[in-house]
Amino acid sequence: MTILIVFIGQAMPCSCAELAPVKPLTPTQTAILDEQDELYDKLPSQCPNLIERLEILLKKQEVSFGHDSPQVSCTLDQLYWLYKSENKPELQIAAAKRSMEIKQKILGPQAVDSAAALCHLANALAANKQYEEALSLLQNYLKTLTPTETRSAETMTIYEIGLTYFAWKKFDLAQPWFDKTVDYKLKYAPNSRVIPSYHKALTSQRANKRMLRRSRTW
Repeated sequence: MTILIVFIGQAMPCSCAELAPVKPLTPTQTAILDEQDELYDKLPSQCPNLIERLEILLKKQEVSFGHDSPQVSCTLDQLYWLYKSENKPELQIAAAKRSMEIKQKILGPQAVDSAAALCHLANALAANKQYEEALSLLQNYLKTLTPTETRSAETMTIYEIGLTYFAWKKFDLAQPWFDKTVDYKLKYAPNSRVIPSYHKALTSQRANKRMLRRSRTW
């Protein structure tokens, strides 16, 4: 089985050349996609040297599909989560940044997938204690968004701002953003698959720390 990678985002204008039929895959490209299928969503416990194999796959994808292809972005996203799990923030930042740039180029910055990639980058920056840079990235991006019916990109970005303040232990600043996340979700997407219907700051027995219950499915 071959996975067809489709970004879900807002429609983008395209030229006649972009509407031309897709060229048949070469044998090399087919083999690369088969390898991508094999490694997709694998865990390190299921696949020895998973990161190394994905990094090699990434180079093959760059050569066969192009440096800014959806295939490359998909593998970068997988590497992002693996770098995160292994606490490698610099590699995590690099993977998130490049994936974001590819998605923005293909889909435009307003697309939900582009917003998700930008939030990944902000999360990686925060993990590296670059909180101000992460907040600047998110807040500047938020100003550029055009409101849509579901406000998905907006809601995702607002939530990530709250998470960044939370990671920075600035809980009083985080709370309004979490509140706004729930308000947006209930107002603009009440029928979405998962609604963060509640979140709660627990302060008992802790003066300066708060625990948060949340859901992050958009």
